[in-house]
Formats: sequence, structure tokens, C-alpha cells
Amino acid sequence: MLYAVKLTLPPAEWEQAVLESREELAPYRDAVDSLPAAKLADLLRITMKRGLAQHHRWLSEHQISAVISPDEGGERTFVFYFDNRKDALAFKQAFVEAEGPTRPFKKGDKP
Repeated sequence: MLYAVKLTLPPAEWEQAVLESREELAPYRDAVDSLPAAKLADLLRITMKRGLAQHHRWLSEHQISAVISPDEGGERTFVFYFDNRKDALAFKQAFVEAEGPTRPFKKGDKP
């Protein structure tokens, strides 16, 4: 069973991540609509990595593993999936901007 925590980055943090990714994003600024899905996914991963750096650091410091997925709710929203409730609750407590209940999810469920 997995436990999910939904987190939405504040607009300023997401904008900072985009700014820090500008070197990688710049060549595609005028061609985003025609980029292959794989390239768009790569660019999103680059920006996600920067935007979620403090979350990755916290997970590493606490030796907690999680699967992180973009949420359909928006470009700044992510779902962190944990193997146990204790880790999910600790993460949620550390990042007060996390939204929604921490509850078990089965494969195919939506947070």
C-alpha cells in the first residue's frame, strides 16, 4: 500500500525554479508547441528537480524514499508516494504547504 501527499509549490518557488532552468529552457522558448513529448518531459524534470530541491534534500537527510509525480492539477503540483504512513506524515508535517489527507492509495487510485 502507498501513502500519498499532494504538494503545491508556491508561485515564487516555481518561478525561481524556472529562472534557474532558463539556460536549458531558452533554446525551446519559441518552439514549445512543436516539441516531442519526450523533450517536454525532460525539460519538466529539469525544472522539477530545481523546484523540489529542498524536498529532495529533506528526504535524503531523513533516509526516506518516495516516488514523485507531477499532478494533473497544475504545473506546480506534485504527489509524493511513500511506502509507509509514518514517512508520509513526517513529510507532510515538515512541509506545511502539503495539501489533503494522507491516506493509503492502491495502484490506479488518484490522490
